[in-house]
Amino acid sequence: MLQDIVPLSPQRSHPDVEGEANAGPHRNQISPNVDQQLAVPARAPASVIEGSASSPPALGTAGVHPTPPALTHLPSPLDRATFESNYKDFCASKGIKHEMRLLALDGRHIDLHMLHTEVMQEGGLAKVHAKGLWNIIGGRMGFVNFPATNMAPGKSGPVVAQRLTQVYEKYVWPFDQVYINAVNRSRRAAAQGPANTAPRMLSTQQMQLLICYASQPVADLRAQSVSENIIKFVEQNRAHLQRFAVEQGTTSSMEDLVGRLRI
Repeated sequence: MLQDIVPLSPQRSHPDVEGEANAGPHRNQISPNVDQQLAVPARAPASVIEGSASSPPALGTAGVHPTPPALTHLPSPLDRATFESNYKDFCASKGIKHEMRLLALDGRHIDLHMLHTEVMQEGGLAKVHAKGLWNIIGGRMGFVNFPATNMAPGKSGPVVAQRLTQVYEKYVWPFDQVYINAVNRSRRAAAQGPANTAPRMLSTQQMQLLICYASQPVADLRAQSVSENIIKFVEQNRAHLQRFAVEQGTTSSMEDLVGRLRI
C-alpha cells in the first residue's frame, strides 16, 4: 500500500494521514515504501517534435498555450510489449490496415517497434528529417548497405531510407503522436493539476506525475534527484503507466489505472 505523498507545490497541502485515520481503509492507500515527495521533472530526454514543411503536423499547440520547458520533451520509447499491445488496439480503433509489400524490405520485415524506438530516441520525426538520419536508422535496424568505419556508423542506402520514412509516417507516426500528446497532457496536469484530493489516496495530480516519470529512463529520474523508492515504484508499474498514457482520453479512467498498479 502507498503512504500519503506531500503536495507538489508548497502552496497546496493534503490532509494528514494520521488526521484522516478514521476515513477507513482503501485499496489504493499510499504505502510507506513510497517517498513522501514528488518533484516535477526538471528535464526529460529529447525535445518535442518540431514542425517542418515535409513532415506531418507538429505536435502540441505551444504557440497558443506555452508550457514550461519541462513539459516540452519527448517521452522515452515504449517497451516492446506495451507498444505492440497498444499499437494493435490503436490500429483496430482507427481501421489501419498494413500493406505487407511496404513492410517487406530486402527479404526482411520492417520492425515497427524498432522504428518507433529509433525515431523517438533521436528526438522525433522532424529531427530525424532535419539531420538526415534515416540511413543511419536503417543501418541500426540491420539494413546495412555501407558498413561502419572508424569515422561513421553503418548506413543503409537511399532506397531503404526512403522506405523507412514512408513506413514510419504512414503507420507509426499517428500512434506516436497520440502517445506524445498523452504524456505531455500528463506532464501539464502534474504541474498544474487541481488541489482537491481524496484523503489517503494518490491524487490525480500525483498519478499524472507518475505517468510522466514512467516516460523517462531511470538514469534521467536519478539525475533529477527522484528518490529510489519512487523510481522503484515507477519501474514496477512502468508498463501500466505507459499503457494508460496511450489510452488516456479514450476508454480508460484514472480509477482503472490505480486498480492495475502494484501497490
